[in-house]
Amino acid sequence: VNWQPRVYAAAQQGAVAAFYHQNGWVGYDTVRRMGISHEASYLSSTFPEGLPLQTAFVGPSLLAVLEAAVEEALAAGTWLDAAPLLPSVLAPADVAALLSKVGCLKDAAKGSVAVLEATCVVPGKVLQAVTEAAESAARQAAEKALTERRSSAGAAGAAGADK
Repeated sequence: VNWQPRVYAAAQQGAVAAFYHQNGWVGYDTVRRMGISHEASYLSSTFPEGLPLQTAFVGPSLLAVLEAAVEEALAAGTWLDAAPLLPSVLAPADVAALLSKVGCLKDAAKGSVAVLEATCVVPGKVLQAVTEAAESAARQAAEKALTERRSSAGAAGAAGADK
């Protein structure tokens, strides 16, 4: 049996609550270090507005920051890597889970925006422009290679005829 003074447990819980309120998230490893077991269920019952993820528990303020950044990027027509905006303890699966909660991504028409590698939000227009540029570059490279191959084959045939 592991006994813990009530005042110690209250201080540990207070430290977890303070970290969560100051940062908008708390990692499960931090909660575990404070001697609180069943981290996700403890945090869900203590902070019902939060969202339990794989590696951390995040609050609505963090989701609001992410949503604002995504909306701004889409409005500007640029891409966004969401990972640097979020705590580094979050796994890519956590970032993907948070992005799945972003309202403008849920409401977006299919093909108008894509989430790549679980963390990058890319407008469809940007993907289309990149695809067209890549196709054009590939076509030009293929035509150049074909021209070089034909000219080298012609030169080799002419050299063989001279012998």
